[in-house]
Amino acid sequence: MEQHEIEKAEKHIRNAWVLGIISTALTILASLIGSYNEDFRYSSGFNTWTLLDAALIAALTYGIYKKGRFSALGLLVYFVLSKFIVSAYSGAFPFGLGTLIFGYFYLMGTISAFKLHAHTKRLAELENGTQKRSVALYVLTGFGVLVLGLFIWLMVIAANGPGTEVVPGKQLKAKYVSFATDEGLVDPNEQIQYWYSDAFSDFTDGFYFFTDKKVVVYNNSWEEPALLMPFDSIQNITFRADPSFLEDSQLFLELKDGTFVNFPVSSENGGDQRFHKRLRALWKETQAAQLTNNQADQEADEVSVVSLE
Repeated sequence: MEQHEIEKAEKHIRNAWVLGIISTALTILASLIGSYNEDFRYSSGFNTWTLLDAALIAALTYGIYKKGRFSALGLLVYFVLSKFIVSAYSGAFPFGLGTLIFGYFYLMGTISAFKLHAHTKRLAELENGTQKRSVALYVLTGFGVLVLGLFIWLMVIAANGPGTEVVPGKQLKAKYVSFATDEGLVDPNEQIQYWYSDAFSDFTDGFYFFTDKKVVVYNNSWEEPALLMPFDSIQNITFRADPSFLEDSQLFLELKDGTFVNFPVSSENGGDQRFHKRLRALWKETQAAQLTNNQADQEADEVSVVSLE
């Protein structure tokens, strides 16, 4: 490589790690906002967990700063894959100006890093002769590829999976609403209030929600996958909070026919409290309305008896 080519390659590499720093900062900022703002969290997908994305971007950015070609390639692959995940989540590929700029400089940084490495290697071979690569290099490279692959796999699962927290009905993915409607779990005139799934990837392995009229518990492994419980069939609601990271809170429903149903609700970001509070409020409203109707029917019966007399 000529000197001007080397300088050009180093410039592309510098541009890539500068954008990597910017991307890290923006990811941290969006994650912190998402941790405290519910609407932003559900609409953007940024939350406390995406701080791990920021950590990965920062690590790869440092590798690019050190002119690591595999770090540059890793950040490029991560960037492209993240955009496909966003498109799968939102239904539209983000072909914005920012996407094009970041993608271009990451690509040029990757190409330049490989070119610069090849040039440096040729100079070293001319000066010292061909050297055999150590076993440690292969081990570290393989480990890095494994870690990156595992992280990408988790990203794909997270994008296609149901998530780890309670979701308000207005922020629920369209595919979940469509499934509930197609399976007859929700009537057209009902509104889903809160929804949660403890499944890992396939949400039909277990999800739980309530509308303004009933509670629905679903698990595809059951002989009858769905339990539909109108509010007027519920005798009592008991809530057992569990704020720990590893366990979910539990809701226990005592039905008027003497049966009991319980299901988990994630405590992440206080979702279990909101789920329980709203469910209890709607259930009490139904009880109050039912009591009023019973009193009205009783008074009507008394009036009928007096009239007959």
